[in-house]
Amino acid sequence: MSSHSTSASPRSTARSAPPSSRPTAPERSSTRAARSSANRTFGKPSDGPPRRVLVCAAHRPEGTPVSNITFKHYTVAVHDLDSAINQYETRFGMSKVGERAYNNIGKFNFQPMGFDGKTMCHLICPDTPDGPIAKLMLERVNPFNPHGEGIYLLAYDCDNVKAFADQIVANGGKFNGNPETGNIWVHPTSSNFVLMEIFPKR
Repeated sequence: MSSHSTSASPRSTARSAPPSSRPTAPERSSTRAARSSANRTFGKPSDGPPRRVLVCAAHRPEGTPVSNITFKHYTVAVHDLDSAINQYETRFGMSKVGERAYNNIGKFNFQPMGFDGKTMCHLICPDTPDGPIAKLMLERVNPFNPHGEGIYLLAYDCDNVKAFADQIVANGGKFNGNPETGNIWVHPTSSNFVLMEIFPKR
């Protein structure tokens, strides 16, 4: 009984301690912030205050030139080019921009469409079953889309293609093409499976 009454419990000790010796909420918060900052420091922590790296800024490595992209046009793979041209003219009010042409690499015919002479979209139609566009359309075939038509590519202008390509690679992405000389194509696995073509801004 006596030992129980004279021994100081942790609770009574905390009550009797001077206010200055009790940790306050701001001090605990600062400790957690310091630990959090240290966890975000590249390499070993230095003797000075730790450098904090914001997650939202990680997509642009330090020293990488800033590059911006702006929307240029979209490309739609179609089964019947003449029918698609007619639909875009009558339903959407677009008109042909330039003449119909042929792409030897992709093995498709295409027609730029838009408003007031400015291209809004490209309609492309494969002319052989062994071309890349035809194969892609075949993979898309389903009861609702019997010809596998749909968006093929989104095109963008870029003020610095080389910097944009470096930014992609620095963050684990892939692209095709030579950013030093012209366009690049962002690999679909690097863009949530949307093929992106990047043009040098002119």
